[in-house]
Amino acid sequence: MTTTSQTVVYRGYTASELGRQYDIEATVPNVAEWLQQYAEVSARTRSRRRALLDVVYGDGPGETLDLYFADRGDHAPIVLFIHGGGWRASNKESRAFLADFYCPAGAVYISLEYPLAPAHTLDQMADAVLKGITWAKAEAPTFGGDPSRIVVVGNSAGGHLAAVAATRLAPSELAGVVTVSGVFDMTPLRLTNANSWLQMNDAAAERHSPIRHIARDSCPLFAFVGQHEPAEFRRQSRDFAAAWQEKGGQAEFLEVAGHNHFSIIGLIRKPGNPISDAILRSTGAGR
Repeated sequence: MTTTSQTVVYRGYTASELGRQYDIEATVPNVAEWLQQYAEVSARTRSRRRALLDVVYGDGPGETLDLYFADRGDHAPIVLFIHGGGWRASNKESRAFLADFYCPAGAVYISLEYPLAPAHTLDQMADAVLKGITWAKAEAPTFGGDPSRIVVVGNSAGGHLAAVAATRLAPSELAGVVTVSGVFDMTPLRLTNANSWLQMNDAAAERHSPIRHIARDSCPLFAFVGQHEPAEFRRQSRDFAAAWQEKGGQAEFLEVAGHNHFSIIGLIRKPGNPISDAILRSTGAGR
C-alpha cells in the first residue's frame, strides 16, 4: 500500500499529523531563547563550581561525564542527568546549571554525555548510559557519593534513555527514575522524520521501547510533561506511568501546567515545584 502524507498511519493520525506531533522544536516559537538561556547559565556554573569535568566513563565514543561535588556531607545521593536533543544534538555542558540546585541540597550532580545519531545507534546510546550508571556506582566512594541512592533523570531523548536504563537494571539498582517529556514507545517515531537519523527497524523500535520491558516492582518512577506539549508527548508519559503501575511499581504522572517542552527544563532546578521535589524525595537529599 502506498503511504501519503494524508494516510492514517498511527492512532488516527495521518503521516503529516504524526510528524507534527513529534517535531517538537516547531511547537515552541522561542526555543532558541530557552536553549541559549540554559547554555549561558551552565557556562557560569562550569566556571565556578567544584567539579571533575570530562571524566571518561567508558571506552566508546562520547562516553564522558561532568561531576559536580555535593556542597556538604559524605555518602551523598547522586543525581545523574541525561540531556535531550532528539538523540542527535545538545550536550552535557548545557545542563550544568542544574548542579546549582542539587549540590547545595546535598547531592552529587552528574551530567552524562552519550554518543549521538546519526553517527551512532540507539543501541550504542543505551549501552553508554548503562556504563555511566555503572561507573557512578563503582566510583561513588571516591567522590563522596552513595551508590545505593542514584536517581536517573532525563528530559526528552534523555528521558527515553533514562527509562531504557531503568528497565534494563535490577529494580534495586536505582533509587528512582524521573522522566521529563520522555518518549517510551518508539513505534510512532519510526513513522516520522526522526527515523532518518535514528534508522530503526521494527526490532530496534521494540528493543528501545521501555514501555514494553517494565519489570515487576521496579524502582519509583515520576513522569512529567508540560501542559503545552503535543498530545502524543502527553500520552507517552501518561501511558508509561500507567504501565509502570500495572507491573506493581510506584509511579506518579503529572502534566505540569503552563509549560512547554523547553520551559519545563528550567523547573528541574527550581525549589518548590513537583519536578525538583520528586528528585529530592527520590534521593533523600536535604534531609
